[in-house]
Amino acid sequence: MFWTIKSRAKRIPEIWQWNVDWTMAADDSLNYNRMNYEDAEIFLLYYDNWSIGWPYRKTSCSDNTTACSKSNLWNWITWEIRLPPKLYGWEINFGPLDQNVAMVAWTVKDDAIVDRQLKWEYTTEEYTTEKIPFTIYSTQDINNTNSIWFEDSVIRESVINNWANLSFSGSTSPIAAGKNQITIISPKEKEIKEYEGRIDFKKIFHSTSAFKKLQLRFALLNILKTPSPASMVYPYLEYFMDFWWNEVSDRFFTMNAEWKYWDFQVNLIVQKPTAKESIVWSFTTIFK
Repeated sequence: MFWTIKSRAKRIPEIWQWNVDWTMAADDSLNYNRMNYEDAEIFLLYYDNWSIGWPYRKTSCSDNTTACSKSNLWNWITWEIRLPPKLYGWEINFGPLDQNVAMVAWTVKDDAIVDRQLKWEYTTEEYTTEKIPFTIYSTQDINNTNSIWFEDSVIRESVINNWANLSFSGSTSPIAAGKNQITIISPKEKEIKEYEGRIDFKKIFHSTSAFKKLQLRFALLNILKTPSPASMVYPYLEYFMDFWWNEVSDRFFTMNAEWKYWDFQVNLIVQKPTAKESIVWSFTTIFK
């Protein structure tokens, strides 16, 4: 019997490792995953360090500092979020999302669609046992004229309609350069914001001692609705995450076993999620 266990990735999904519904997949959807209404998409920016110790023993990053390694995200993370092109107009013409009518009467017409969160553990010193959780949320910044303002960082319909090509490039915002606000919820919010002068994503990604157990999450906030009179609703979005040759935890532990029984060649593949969480009651967005 021969078997392998794989739990790391440099791109999610890897090429040809898609989970888009095949009946609604375009030619290039084979390199995308779906973002649906029920589950949060969770990316662990660290990985099981199976090269240390016994690779088949259950371990926890909190139990042993050598059990997990932080991903070497030295430069950036990029991702793309888009409407399924086969439904958008390749074969079925759903069209773009409705930016002219607000889903909620008192808010802007360009509705917030995708929420993103960054979850971490913060330690004040390299060898301290104190672990402070904190989360960086997307911000909905709407001014007194009910217009989107400059600190807004949630992913809206207009961004999705134009195929959201986004990145962390060492700046203070995952949406665009020049935005200064990072919305942090933590018992030590002030200390974190003042880390080494002023916090930004580059410092968080580069620090191997102060910031650990990194998680990046995405979740759908609203329905994917097109304008009237058609008022079509997309069943999901398509996305990929590219970590630029740096290893992170894959979405699954993939166990691949092969053996021979008489004249039969048997191949068994089992996948166990590395992280899974329903978005029901779990998402938060901050209004400024």
